[in-house]
Amino acid sequence: MTVDLLNEKRPSPSTIHARRPEANLIDTHCHLDDESFAGDVEEVVARAMEAGVSRIIVPAIDRDNTGAVLALTTRFEGVFGAIGI
Repeated sequence: MTVDLLNEKRPSPSTIHARRPEANLIDTHCHLDDESFAGDVEEVVARAMEAGVSRIIVPAIDRDNTGAVLALTTRFEGVFGAIGI
């Protein structure tokens, strides 16, 4: 069986919303490792999750902060790191 992706009818946004009434948002670029979050990172993550953010991607900016980024990924469910070379 083949699927013609170019001509297949897409569901309307209202149909998609009706199937999934709750937001499932992903924050694709959030520097939770920044010192400005040091005092309240728990509350920031909790507020994001309560608002419908299911995943938070924390990008490392250089080699020096990869440890901090990875620590956040083990500390919070739903927080993922983006580590490059």
